[in-house]
Amino acid sequence: MMRVVFVAGSAGMGGTERNVLRLAGALLAQGVAVEVLLLSGEGPLAEAYRARRIPVGHVAWSYRARAFSVDLARLAAAIGARKPGIVHAYGYPTIWWGVLAALDAGTGARVIAIQAWDTWKRWSERLLDRAQAPAIHLAIADGEGARRFAAAQQRLPPDRTRTVYDGVEPGDLLPTRTREATRADLGITGGGPAIGVVARLDDIHKGQSVLLRAAPTILAAAPAATFVLVGDGADRGALEELAAALRISNRVRFVGTRTDLGDVLGALDLLAIPSLRFESVPKILVEGMATGRAIVASRVGDIPELLEDGRTGRLVPPGDAAALAAAILGCLTTPAAAAKMGSAAMAEVARKGLHLQSTAVTLCGLYADLLREGPFPAPPPRVRRRIRMAASLYVADQALRARRRKLVGPAREGR
Repeated sequence: MMRVVFVAGSAGMGGTERNVLRLAGALLAQGVAVEVLLLSGEGPLAEAYRARRIPVGHVAWSYRARAFSVDLARLAAAIGARKPGIVHAYGYPTIWWGVLAALDAGTGARVIAIQAWDTWKRWSERLLDRAQAPAIHLAIADGEGARRFAAAQQRLPPDRTRTVYDGVEPGDLLPTRTREATRADLGITGGGPAIGVVARLDDIHKGQSVLLRAAPTILAAAPAATFVLVGDGADRGALEELAAALRISNRVRFVGTRTDLGDVLGALDLLAIPSLRFESVPKILVEGMATGRAIVASRVGDIPELLEDGRTGRLVPPGDAAALAAAILGCLTTPAAAAKMGSAAMAEVARKGLHLQSTAVTLCGLYADLLREGPFPAPPPRVRRRIRMAASLYVADQALRARRRKLVGPAREGR
């Protein structure tokens, strides 16, 4: 039996976290012995893991520089005890620690997930990426552009990279209650259109401020519109202050993290994805397309690989509030055309086979091909020393940046 360990950051509600949950369940259904190791403990998806009977281990990673060696040893022991054929790591910095721990455990082929154009990486992150490249057996990207970018930036051999679009499970997105009940719960009143963003409140990445700056123009033409920001994060306070400064607080709802994604999407009239950078294919894009939502998204990253402007949705330049407002108003004022694009998006998901079962079958095939290449000896000592040195430099750099943020604040410290 194929044994796979997923290493992920948490049971939070982000796109990566939802994807790990779904893929683990789908692989179990394929007869794969899969277990998820989470660096952090409980989260909004913890109950979903239990309900689906997906084995989960908690590593209790401290995220403290002084405890790094202890944390890493704990993760390596957890991986080693499970004796997986595949160790598949998701999200940064979890990917780095998953690869390093798998090396220390001496077990399994090392696979990483590429799920963004990682232009945010600074010198220490890029150094660690390149040091680890010889130790990675396969990098699986969820967008072709992200695959090419990662191969170049991390110096990954092209034959060790693949693109696999993440599919969705339609049953997970079925509403569980009436649209009216969900809209009332979200604070959508007056019968006007609801425009929503579903993403963590990380404005430099997800661009919620662009939608807020577009809102006054939209409200001038559609005064009953409501803007729903689903998710939480460090930028909530700043976004609330922006809404107040724009005098639109009464039309904006900050609803926090939600686990009822199918209900939320069903309650929206339009899904906005105003991302500014880093995106490959956002999970919420495929989820929105699968539910037939009208979608207006930034032309950034790999979003145009799936969303075709004017046919399955609308694409606008990132950061352009005027263009975003015009595209949203175009959908609101021509509902039949917007509905047609939503139907075409749903058909595109079916045409491209963007369903969870298809993704799981593809992953199983890639894993099987990789296992046939085994066994997987450890890299040469010089490579392992280089990885260790790069990891130590990264941890030290992160500690230094954390101290700097305490002194000057995150806005001035920057990325």
